[in-house]
Amino acid sequence: MEGRYRISEFNIETGEPLGPHARKFVQHYGCLVRDRLPISAHEWKQKINEPYVSFVSDLDKNLIWDDILQHFTLQADDYDDINDDELKELVRKWAMKKMTTQFQTWKKSLYTKYVKKNLTPNFNTRGSLAKLRPY
Repeated sequence: MEGRYRISEFNIETGEPLGPHARKFVQHYGCLVRDRLPISAHEWKQKINEPYVSFVSDLDKNLIWDDILQHFTLQADDYDDINDDELKELVRKWAMKKMTTQFQTWKKSLYTKYVKKNLTPNFNTRGSLAKLRPY
C-alpha cells in the first residue's frame, strides 16, 4: 500500500529522512508513540539485568512502523548504492532511535506533571490523556 507522503531524500549515513515531508514523518511517529504505546511500560527495550521491569514489546514497535509505512512511501530513486528495502531498514533504525527519545521524554513529562505533584490526570477531558483512560 502506497502512503500519502513520498520521501525520496535521505541522509544515507544515518537514515534520516530529508525534504518537505520529513517533519511530518517525525511528527507522525511522535503522535504514535504517545497514543499507541502503553503508559505502563517503564523502558523502551528490555534490559538483561532487570528482567522484571516492563518494556515496550517488539510487536508494538512493529505496529507503529507498519502504520508509518501506510502513510509514508520511502523510495531511494536518487541513490544508486541502496535499494528500497535497505533504505526502509536504515530509516527504521533511525526512527526507532528517535522514538526511544520521544518515549522517554513523554514518560518524564507525565512524571513531572502528575507523579511529582501527587496529582491524578483527568482522563475524561479531550486530548492525549483521554486515550489513557482506565476502563
